[in-house]
This record gives sequence, structure tokens and C-alpha cells, in this order.
Amino acid sequence: MTADEVPGADMDDRVRSLYTATREIMAATTRAELCRVVVDVSERVLGYGLTGVHLRAGDGRELVPMAYPPSVRERFDGAPPTYVPDDEVYDVYEREEPLRLGAVADRPSPAHRGVVVPIPDHGVLIAGAETPADPGDVCPGLVGTLGGHAAVALDWLERESRLNGLHETTRQLIE
Repeated sequence: MTADEVPGADMDDRVRSLYTATREIMAATTRAELCRVVVDVSERVLGYGLTGVHLRAGDGRELVPMAYPPSVRERFDGAPPTYVPDDEVYDVYEREEPLRLGAVADRPSPAHRGVVVPIPDHGVLIAGAETPADPGDVCPGLVGTLGGHAAVALDWLERESRLNGLHETTRQLIE
């Protein structure tokens, strides 16, 4: 079994649920809300209890934790780390290439299995599980799809914010 294969019906159900959850992601009205929804979808639909969204900070030189469940806080004895250049997780953001986590992966991790995927132009999505399992159980394709959906929604929020700013400026000029 490859990393993107999960037996038939289960994969079909996950893909359908992920598609449905995309509507929830697109309905978010703030970055913080959107990140919380992405974490919830990763847990509920994909089954990753150790999930976090890290987005680029204002200066662009850090990826700061935006949303994560209590289980992540427990694993890290508080907030998860902020990632900076020269860290492998930050490299995922810069190169836009996924990184496997866990005992049989590229990087040691508090998660027994998982993956870090880019949220293009915005940050990374880290999805891991607490219980050991077959390394083939990790679905980087589905996590990557969720990261892609988050990127589209974040792009939309940025454009909406700029449009609202232009509308406000125009309204002030007219008055």
C-alpha cells in the first residue's frame, strides 16, 4: 500500500467529507477562524489528533502557531514552537514540498506518524497522530489537499480585506 492509498470505501468517504468540509473552510471570515476550522477538519475528517496550522508572521521570517487542539499543547508542554529559517518545517513552507514525521520518517516528532504540508504562500499544516500505525496509513495527498484548500481560502480572505479597504477609501473620497 502506498502512502496515498487507504482501502477503497474509507478513502472515498474521506474524499467526500473533505470536499464537504471545504465549504466550512471557505465560510470562515478571519484567519484565526479559518485555521481553527482546518484543524477541526484534519481531526474529524482525516483522523489526525495532533494537528496545527502555522502561518507566516508579518515580517515573513517566522511561522507562528495559529491553531492547534489541546492534545498538541499537552505534547509540547504549552504552545507549539514558532518555526524559523533553517528549520525543516520552515523549509516545507519555502520549498513547498511535504515532510514526513515520526519514527520511520524524515524528522523525529512528538507524533508517531504524520506529515507537514505547505499552505502555499501562507505557512504549513502539520498533521500527526498519537498512536503508532503502519507508515502507509499517513495520507499526505489528503493532507496536502486540505493545505491547498486552506491556501485558497486565505487568498480569498486577503482579497476580500483589500476590497473592503478600497471600498472604504472610495466611500471616504465621495463624502
